Amino acid sequence: MTTIKFGTSGWRGLIARDFTFENVRLATQGIAEYLKGPEGGAPSHPSKTVIVGYDTRFLGREFALAAVEVLAANGVEVLTDGAPKDDAAIDRLMQSAGHA
Repeated sequence: MTTIKFGTSGWRGLIARDFTFENVRLATQGIAEYLKGPEGGAPSHPSKTVIVGYDTRFLGREFALAAVEVLAANGVEVLTDGAPKDDAAIDRLMQSAGHA
């Protein structure tokens, strides 16, 4: 796994070098484990709901599906509408779902 670098809007890296299906699954597993916490729930995140979105970049949908699979396998509820969205649309989806 390569080092994951984040910028203002998320993960920074080149597809197939830094941003791979393996790394997406590994990072998503870490998120799922954090949400489950040491006793079944992270103290600051009692709701185990995650909104997964993606944009129109190459393989965006497939990367999102890889994350959804890992989260679901860990018992995390996943919200997505299955269509590409920009950051502002994801923010509105979070607000409408009461997760902002």
